[in-house]
Amino acid sequence: MNRVPFGVTLSPFILAATIKFHIRKYKEDYRETYELLNTLYVDDLFAGSSESVYKAFDLSKDAIEILKDANMNLRKFKTNSNELRKLWNENGIGDVCESGERSLKVLEIIWNLNNDTFKLDAQPLLELIKNLKNSKRCVLKTAAKIFDTIGFISPFVLIKCLMQEIWKYGLGWDEQLPTELKNKWENWCSQVCLLNDLTLERKYFPYPLDKGKDLKLHIFCDASPRAFGAVAYFRYVTANDDIYSSFITAKSRVSPLKKLNLPRLELLGAVLASRILKYLTSKFKFHILKSFLWSDSSIALHWIKGKASNYKQFVSNRVIEIQSNSDQSDWHHCSGRENPADYVSRGANLEAIINSQFWMHSPQWLRTMENNWPKNLNCDFSSTDPCESEEQVFTFACELNTASIINLSKFSSLQKLLRVTSWVLRCA
Repeated sequence: MNRVPFGVTLSPFILAATIKFHIRKYKEDYRETYELLNTLYVDDLFAGSSESVYKAFDLSKDAIEILKDANMNLRKFKTNSNELRKLWNENGIGDVCESGERSLKVLEIIWNLNNDTFKLDAQPLLELIKNLKNSKRCVLKTAAKIFDTIGFISPFVLIKCLMQEIWKYGLGWDEQLPTELKNKWENWCSQVCLLNDLTLERKYFPYPLDKGKDLKLHIFCDASPRAFGAVAYFRYVTANDDIYSSFITAKSRVSPLKKLNLPRLELLGAVLASRILKYLTSKFKFHILKSFLWSDSSIALHWIKGKASNYKQFVSNRVIEIQSNSDQSDWHHCSGRENPADYVSRGANLEAIINSQFWMHSPQWLRTMENNWPKNLNCDFSSTDPCESEEQVFTFACELNTASIINLSKFSSLQKLLRVTSWVLRCA
């Protein structure tokens, strides 16, 4: 093709490939602008903060020139800086949005330029649920309408759990929901209007990074029989020793229909946390001094800090991924009450999320000195793991002269082995 067509299935790919091929020529001479243009989403450019207004102006000017060489007109500029807007107007950069237009919508997220905050666009969802019925079709339609790229309403969008419950009942698409599910569905719909009151600060840090002295990444994970997930925060210490924490992102997953025990679900949450860590460290260019990953499951921590080859395939495969994405020394234990990922795994209504500093700004202890942080359990994770404790039980059984009667290799469950051994000893 000699043109970039619109409306064809592969149009977004063709456009992205064309732009990347074009800007690659400027990689050496315009390094920062090249990285800036790599943040293009289809035909829109979303860029973060710059060190100064003049730096932002130079980047925007270079971006216009580079795309102009490909006959692409970069226009419709918006900023929360009046000074930068003035520079754009003075230098003839066209289609600068006036100061009266104080919001920008990106991927269902509204950026309020006045107070520099994000919030979700709830209007399409509110219009959708006005005439919805209590049926599986309507619940699925609503769940598919929610697009929370940041994840700051992850506790609320566990409507997916409701979808899973409906599926278990085997209902038809337009059958009425049972009373219990109907009440849950109507209660969820009644809270959607509160989305307009939920905002998130755009800035991660209250001061420029060069004026701080300590930046750490903290990721919490948790699981329940309903769902598992993880949430990430920055912890930032200024030159005056003021400590701040800020929400980055959260991810949640519904627990599989095939029942897994809680330690395995906790391990799935840890996998999600390690993936978030890998993603964030690759995307943020500034220097993060250290990363901390927190879990309230001592069994999952035993697995993570142990040797993957000691475990069965399910646990082993996930431990290998976690250990490849993170260091074993980064993993720490915290109590369930101090774990904000509990919101993700168990769900919460919007009113609780809006009023919760615990969810939006992490636990209180994270904004104190490190000596106030939770201490790891009083055991050596690296040397004491569930596999070794099972071997000790087997050795004990052998000493009771039951080894000739009981074939240990035929038991996949320690509990079953103990039960059979007790019956053998009673008859001995």
